[in-house]
Amino acid sequence: MDISEPSARNVSESAVDEAISNLGFRKLVEKLDQAASRTIIERTAEAFIEDRKKLWWWDSIRPDVLSAHSQIAQGYSRIADVCPEKSCFFVVTDDLEDSYWAVYSLETRLLKQLIGDCHAFEYFVVSPNFDWLVFENHHDMLIGAGKAVADRIKSLS
Repeated sequence: MDISEPSARNVSESAVDEAISNLGFRKLVEKLDQAASRTIIERTAEAFIEDRKKLWWWDSIRPDVLSAHSQIAQGYSRIADVCPEKSCFFVVTDDLEDSYWAVYSLETRLLKQLIGDCHAFEYFVVSPNFDWLVFENHHDMLIGAGKAVADRIKSLS
């Protein structure tokens, strides 16, 4: 995944930006600039991802990282139950290989409403300390990496 420069703003990013505005979350959600976004994405990859070139990182979690998954329709509605910290980074991904991934900083309690106000898209949520990571993918799977979230996701099954 080349995250050097955005080729174009992705459709999901636009939907998230619109939802932030519609929900009155502008003061509650910080959209990171390109440099900060690249840093968050790189640190996430270093901590959890085996093959950064894979389009879907949820399919490339390092084997030495405890992980779990659960089939849950509208998995975003359970994010607050799964994420053990009050704040997180929310990364809006895109299926285009050269697409820029937007990163937002916010409280996990806002994710259900924010994501629910958008069309379906893939994203991940990562802890500010990079010790856990949660994906929701196009197969209605919640996938967690890191002991804190893997145990919680297992309990949802």
